[in-house]
Amino acid sequence: MSTDDGSSTDSEDAPAEGWQPPPAQQLGEWLPSYQVHGLLGVGGMAAVYRAHQTSLDRPVAIKLLPAASAGSPRDAEEFAAQFQNEARTMARLNHPGIVSVHDFGIAGDNWLYLVMEFVDGTDVARMIQQASVLPPEHALAIAAHVCDALAYAHAHGVIHRDIKPANILVDHDGRVKVADFGLARPTDPTARAQSGVSDDDDTYGTPDYVAPEVLMEGAQVDHRADIYAVGVMLHNMLTGQVPQGVFQLPSKAVPGLDPRFDAIVRRAMEVDPARRYQSAAEFRADLDRILTTPVQRAGQAHRQAATGLRTGPAASRRRAGVRSRAGTRPARRVAPNRSDSSSGLMLMWVVLALVMLAIGVAWYLQRDQPPPPPPVELDPRDWTSGSGPAPVPPGGEENDPDPSPAPDDAEVTPR
Repeated sequence: MSTDDGSSTDSEDAPAEGWQPPPAQQLGEWLPSYQVHGLLGVGGMAAVYRAHQTSLDRPVAIKLLPAASAGSPRDAEEFAAQFQNEARTMARLNHPGIVSVHDFGIAGDNWLYLVMEFVDGTDVARMIQQASVLPPEHALAIAAHVCDALAYAHAHGVIHRDIKPANILVDHDGRVKVADFGLARPTDPTARAQSGVSDDDDTYGTPDYVAPEVLMEGAQVDHRADIYAVGVMLHNMLTGQVPQGVFQLPSKAVPGLDPRFDAIVRRAMEVDPARRYQSAAEFRADLDRILTTPVQRAGQAHRQAATGLRTGPAASRRRAGVRSRAGTRPARRVAPNRSDSSSGLMLMWVVLALVMLAIGVAWYLQRDQPPPPPPVELDPRDWTSGSGPAPVPPGGEENDPDPSPAPDDAEVTPR
C-alpha cells in the first residue's frame, strides 16, 4: 500500500480482470463515518483510499477488497477467511513498525473493507523506481526497521509471507512501517484453524521474494522465509536489481559499496534455512555492526597489526583462548597510556635542563672570582740577615735567645 497519489498497493501486480474499484463518493455513502477523499492506488486484488474518520478526527486509509460476486478469482469462503485473518492478525500486533488496524467489515454489496493507520509518505518500491539505487545508509536503516517489526511479529506467532518493497512504507518523517499482512499466517496450528487458514494453504507472495523451501513440496516453511525475503529486498535496495539465479553480490554490482553487505545478503539468502539467520534479531545485529563499526581498509589493518597487535606463540595462544596450567586466563597486557608516556618524557627533559642550568651558573660565578695570591716562601736565613724585620720564630718573643743589645746612652733600668 502506498499513500502517494497514483501509486499502487502492489507495484508488480495489475488490477485483476473483471473488477473495478468503486468511486470514492460511493465508498463514502457506504461508510458514513468516514469522509473518503480519493483513491490512493489499486493492486491486483485490493484498492486503497484516503479518508478521514470524523468521530476521532484522524486520517485513515481504507483498503477495499472485492467479494466473490464482484469477480474475485478466489472462492468466496476462502477469500473472506483470508480477509478476516489479515484484519485480526494486524489488530493484535501492536508495534510502531507495523501498520495499525482500526476497524474492518463489509461495505455495500459484499465489499470487504479494512480501516488502517494512514502513512503519509511512499513505499520502498516507489523509492527504488525513482532513485534506481538507495543510499547504503537508507537501505540499512529500512532493513533494520523491518527486522525489528518481523522480530515482534514472529515472537507473537505470525509469519508475514509477503515481504517486498511495495509492502514497506516510509512516511515523511522517515518512519518505516510494514503493511499488508493479507497472506500472513499463524505459526500455531490451533491459531491457524481459528483464523480460517488451512495447513495446506501454500499461497505466498511475489515469486522473486519467495524462499526456495516454499517451492519444495512437503518442505517445512517457517519465519525464516521472511528473513530470506528481507535479504532479497536489501540486495534490491543496494543495487537496484532483484537477485535471480546466479547473481552478483552488492559490492560487486556497485563498486565502492561496503563489502560487509555481501556476507549479510549471502547469509540471509541461503538456500538451506538452517544456514540462514535464525531470527530477525540476529539479522538486525549484523546490520548494526556496519552502522557502528567503520569499514577497515587494508592500510589501516596493516598499521594496526604493526602497532597494536602482539605476535608470536604466546599471543597466538592467548587469541586462541588457551588457558594457563592453573586454569585461569593469562594476564592481559595493558598498553601504556600515551599521555602518561608523554608526561614522563617531558619531566625528564625539564630535570635535565635544570641540571645543565645549575652547572652553567656555577661555572660563571667561579670565572669572576680573582685568583688567589701565590704563597710566599721565606728562607730561614732571612731571619738574621738584618735586611728586614726578622720573623718571629715559633715560640714567640719570650723564647728569643739573642735579643739585640741596647744602645750605650740608653737608660738602664736596674732589675
